[in-house]
This record gives sequence, structure tokens and C-alpha cells, in this order.
Amino acid sequence: MQTYIKQHSGVLKAEGVAMLILGVIAIILPVLATFAITLLIGGLLVVGGCITAYRGIRFKGFPGATASLIFGVISALVGLFLVFSPQTGVEALTAILVVLFMFQGISEIAASLQHRQWSAWVWMMVSGVASLLIALLLLISFPESADWAIGLLVGINLLFTSFWLLVFGAAVESIVEPETLP
Repeated sequence: MQTYIKQHSGVLKAEGVAMLILGVIAIILPVLATFAITLLIGGLLVVGGCITAYRGIRFKGFPGATASLIFGVISALVGLFLVFSPQTGVEALTAILVVLFMFQGISEIAASLQHRQWSAWVWMMVSGVASLLIALLLLISFPESADWAIGLLVGINLLFTSFWLLVFGAAVESIVEPETLP
């Protein structure tokens, strides 16, 4: 396991750099990031909903086809709502982000406790606590700060995530392999 992680430490660091860049952009332009996130999610729901509805139509008579059609139409309508009413969509997405950050925080804290053998585990814990604090901040300021909060807070979250990925990647890269017997 250690050998595998060491061999792929570059993946952790590359992901960390990508998260760092995206985080900085989102922090510098939080309103634009919020708007872009809303439109992206809306567009994805429209496309995915249409594909799912099409499958429901094509598989007419098969078990689950009607549910696929209904789910596809609802997904597409929600996507259109986000695209054509981004302000209201931002508030809905802010509520969803609260749940996401809570889940991420709890997951990272749990994972950090499972990886205490690595020196970087504490940074994973810090990232988890930061995610929980972001969720709390969103709850306290909702809905007034929804215009900028999504972009800014996603940016901050990306920075914390990038930091632990970079530190963890560096830590596993420096693992000294035990010598194998011939």
C-alpha cells in the first residue's frame, strides 16, 4: 500500500496544484464564480435530464422507464430554473453546499483519524474542520450572502483541500521503502 501511494504521490500533488489555482480564482472573483457554478450545474442538469428522459422514452415498457422519464424531465426543469433564474438558484445551491461541506468535513475528519500514521494527517483534519466551519458560516449568513458566498467559500475550501493534498503528496513521496530479501 505504501509503495502504491508513493508511486502515485505526483497525482496527489497535481490535484493539489489544480485545486490551488481554482481556489484562488474563486476567491478573487467570488460573484463570478458563484454565477458560473450556478450556470454550470444548471446546464449539466438540463443535458443529463434530457438524456435520462430520452432513455425513458426509448425504453418504454421496460421496468423503470416511466421513473426515468419523470426524473429526466424534473432534472431538466431544475436545470432550466438554475439557468434562467440564477439568483434563486444561488440560494438553493447555497443550501445544498451547506450539506456538502458538512459531509466533506465529517469525511475528512474521519479519514484523517484513519491516517494518523502519516505526518500530514493533521492537515487533513484541519481541512475537515474548515469545511465544517464553512458550512456553519453559510448557515449563519443565509440568504443575504448567497451572491458571493458560494464562490468565496468554494474557493477557500479548494485552498484547504489543495494544501492537504500537497502536504500529503510530499509526505508519501519521502517514504523510505523497507529492503526486500532476495
